[in-house]
Amino acid sequence: MAQFQTWFGAKPYLAIGIQLLPLTPISESRDDFEWAAQMYNTFALSCDNDNSCAAAGWSILQLAILATVGHQHLASEGVQVLPAEVFEGPGGDGHSLTNSLWYIATRPLVVEPLPLNATSTNGKAKSETSENILTDCYQPSTCTDLVLDTIVDLYSCRQRIQYVMRQFKRSQKDACYQVAAEEFPDECGACNPIAIALDHHADTTKCPPCTEKECRSDLNRCPLYRRTYVCTSGESRGGCSQFPWELDQGDHCNSCCEVTECPVAPEVKPDVVDESQCPPCPQEVCRSRINLCPSEGSAPYLCIEGMSTGGCSPRPWSLSSGQCEQCCKVVRGCGT
Repeated sequence: MAQFQTWFGAKPYLAIGIQLLPLTPISESRDDFEWAAQMYNTFALSCDNDNSCAAAGWSILQLAILATVGHQHLASEGVQVLPAEVFEGPGGDGHSLTNSLWYIATRPLVVEPLPLNATSTNGKAKSETSENILTDCYQPSTCTDLVLDTIVDLYSCRQRIQYVMRQFKRSQKDACYQVAAEEFPDECGACNPIAIALDHHADTTKCPPCTEKECRSDLNRCPLYRRTYVCTSGESRGGCSQFPWELDQGDHCNSCCEVTECPVAPEVKPDVVDESQCPPCPQEVCRSRINLCPSEGSAPYLCIEGMSTGGCSPRPWSLSSGQCEQCCKVVRGCGT
């Protein structure tokens, strides 16, 4: 009789994971790429479908093998968000965050990383809704395989979206938005799940070109997208978007206009705006999700409190306007 089980139990992540204990320098000889590639997707599927895998620390070993099969960056991101207590569980006992990061960072370079499965083929996976499976980010006409397989800093758009869905338990829509709209809009932007809805439903006549007065006002603080729209009234006044505002869809915007054709440097009357009002951003702000200012520094002044929170501006915010109550400047090295 052949049995596939361990003292801990018979689940695949246990039978595979126990063979990986512990992570030491000799593991590199033990866990070669060929063997790791054969078992990784089975290991990951079993672990992802059982909350006990992560809680007991077995996911540390899954992430270690993820690095072995060529996905060190994804593995590093994953291990850094694990709760501290998992390093004391049956699968994590004897490891530490430092030890795990060292192991991941020292894996041999893999020229062709193992393709990662989006989902298993068992009954449970087949019964999942489209929210739990990466298909086309709700943009079948633009989010093609060509776009999903576009490589951005060693990993494809598809791999990045799948990683966010699996590791952070995000829905397809949320994961696609994070990768395609927030992190890599140039390379993966065709998979932005919101863009298609706006293309079909937004009435662009609701956001006509901004008037000269609006162009020369403090409303014109937006980073420039291919098309740039600013909310001119409502709770989101001063907010910037690369798509027309949905005035009737809960965006808290009553009217808007397009600033794309406004002068790059509008003449704004000095509002006694002192750059010292926006000191360099502290690291906790730099690393927070509120900091989405353009990396090239075209709009480095970030509003961190007030109605325009999250807004980026090429000039210091006027704290007396009531739109922004506190701001800081995103300087070089912010968030690194």
